[in-house]
Order: sequence, then structure tokens, then C-alpha cells
Amino acid sequence: MTKKRIINNRLLDNDSLERLIKKRLALIKKIVNFVLQLLRDHGQTLKNEDNGDHIHVVREICNFGGFHFVSSNGETSMGGNHVYIHSIVKGVPDTVFEVYWQAALSECILEKFDESGSWVKYIEDVMKRKNELIQQMEESMRLAQKQHKEVQAVARERQALEETAKRLKLM
Repeated sequence: MTKKRIINNRLLDNDSLERLIKKRLALIKKIVNFVLQLLRDHGQTLKNEDNGDHIHVVREICNFGGFHFVSSNGETSMGGNHVYIHSIVKGVPDTVFEVYWQAALSECILEKFDESGSWVKYIEDVMKRKNELIQQMEESMRLAQKQHKEVQAVARERQALEETAKRLKLM
């Protein structure tokens, strides 16, 4: 006799339930591995504390392909990891994915998985367009740095003029 379970108002046998579990776990691993690698390579480190047996590293990338990614890793010597994904719609972040695992990702606890939206389709598109999005992000950063240098140059020039004007009692 095959045991049946009800999931989302659907009656499933054990084989179907096992397939759903494997599919969901594969998706979680794919997403988490993508996010961790992206944050390691291109994320901003917000916190990096090493207190002996307590290590805490927090990284983020804001508005990467319409998502905000955050990881919080190594909270104790035994592990303790979180990955958060916020979908940015109209500038307002909405948490669509949150997962916690201690040592093995296969033993994770999925704390949030937005079943209602099409964010999974969009994040898979972001994964495919990762290199293009990284180039856009790096170009934006270069432009911002260039603008910052230009503003600094104007400010230095103004400061030099004001110092000269003060020396000549014009100010």
C-alpha cells in the first residue's frame, strides 16, 4: 500500500513527494551556490568579525538584476549560515527567499519561499545574464568613481583659490 500525503491541496504518493523534495532542494542549492559565489566575488563586505570561535561575515549586493542579495555566514565555529533574497519592485525590497543551514546545505531550513510570484523565473534569468549584469555594475562603479574624482578636483581647486584669497585678504 502506497502512503499518500496532501501538499498544496494535492494528494501525493511517496514517490511524487520525494521528487518534489529533490526538485526543491536542487533549486535551493542552485540559488544558494549562485548567491554565495556572486557575493564572494562582487559583493560588499558589511561585517567581518573573527572572535576566535565566533566568525561572522555579512555580504550584500544591492539591485543586481532587480534583486538584493545578502549572506550571513559562519556565525559560530559550527557554522550557521543565512542567504536572503529580496525582490526589488518599485524600489521596495520584498523578501522572496530565506534559507538557513548549519553545516550541510542539504539539511537546510527554508524559512521563506515566495510561492506566489514569478521571482524564480527572474532569478534564473539573472543567473544566465550574470556576466552582463556584472559588467553593467562595474561600469556604473567606474562612472561613479570618475564623477567622485571630478567633484574632488573641483573642491581642491576651490579650496586652493580660497586659501589664496584669504592670504591676499580678499576673504
